[in-house]
Amino acid sequence: MRLDAKSDAVVAEALKRTREGGPPIMIDVAIDYSYKTFFTKGAVTTNFWRLPWNDRLKLLGRAVGRRIVPG
Repeated sequence: MRLDAKSDAVVAEALKRTREGGPPIMIDVAIDYSYKTFFTKGAVTTNFWRLPWNDRLKLLGRAVGRRIVPG
């Protein structure tokens, strides 16, 4: 998980205020979906092995095609 410098302070302040009896606080966060998380890595692996062979091969072909970048 990657956090910017302000994230820890913002979350700590929100928790502090909520624990002191203040109203619930919503924190708006921008998520960078280009970084795979532990959960998504596990979900992709688990679901990949559930696919029939022909679908696995198609999926692998597309993934390899995306990794090869023309120079």
